[in-house]
Amino acid sequence: DLLPKAGSDLLPKAGSDLLPKAGQFSKINMYKNNTYIGNSVFSIVNNKKSIIQNIFIKDQFRGNKIGSILLRETENIIKINYQDIQEYNLLAYELPNSYLLEFYKSNGYNIDYSHPNKYYDDGLDIYNLVYMYKHINDLHP
Repeated sequence: DLLPKAGSDLLPKAGSDLLPKAGQFSKINMYKNNTYIGNSVFSIVNNKKSIIQNIFIKDQFRGNKIGSILLRETENIIKINYQDIQEYNLLAYELPNSYLLEFYKSNGYNIDYSHPNKYYDDGLDIYNLVYMYKHINDLHP
């Protein structure tokens, strides 16, 4: 089994300053055996909506469902601490031939077709910007 069970040191470490107010950000760092492996950033828009700003896993730890664990833990922190929140939102920056949209879809997210397709060029790569959402009561697949 590649992943430790829930409650192990693979799960995010959170401090008492974790919970942001509307318009503020919070960062959750993830460690394995005291080695930093990634983080997530989220914010609260209002009493109904949250935004997961970023999910990052270091390259050498990718492909083992660790990103899904971090995403679920981020969602759980939001759900437990902001009971009125009804929806998780995010903006996926997808590179050509990447599996980012499939990652989010496999974790229960849907494409928000109410936003037009947009692109971002950082001078090196061109990203397809895809708005996605997940209702808070949707079950993880």
